[in-house]
Amino acid sequence: LPRKTPAVPTDSTAAELPIASIQVSVHQKVVAGMRDRELSTRWDTGGPQLPGNEVSVTLERTAVVSHIELDLGPSAQDYPRGLRVSLASGAGPLTTVWEGRTAGLAVHALIKDPRKAPLLIALPAATQADRVVMTVTEGHPAFYWSIAELRIFGR
Repeated sequence: LPRKTPAVPTDSTAAELPIASIQVSVHQKVVAGMRDRELSTRWDTGGPQLPGNEVSVTLERTAVVSHIELDLGPSAQDYPRGLRVSLASGAGPLTTVWEGRTAGLAVHALIKDPRKAPLLIALPAATQADRVVMTVTEGHPAFYWSIAELRIFGR
């Protein structure tokens, strides 16, 4: 586990950004589970997580994205083992803004709120985008990647 706690977003003006659409690389039929405000439902990979599993979020407008919260809910063991977060604006190319293992973030999420288990990924300041792409970089032979609720914050 990492020696320090996860970075906390410092932008006090950050609010939840409206999401226009979500595309996933696998198990599209349950994608609504990550936006229905119910921890008992979820999106998952439909099988063990694999490198390349992807969730692509299109925001309703370009915004400065400060952080992402992925509620693990009752499936806390289904955190992404390795994750890359990339951002893009318009038709521009994706730029990786965060990459790493998430076990420490998952433990922190469970300590912070055992019911929701909000895995928080703080992004570099002043990062503008209208598209957020999360890609698994390290799989697991048994555990899925699950998201009970997805929120993206910024201004």
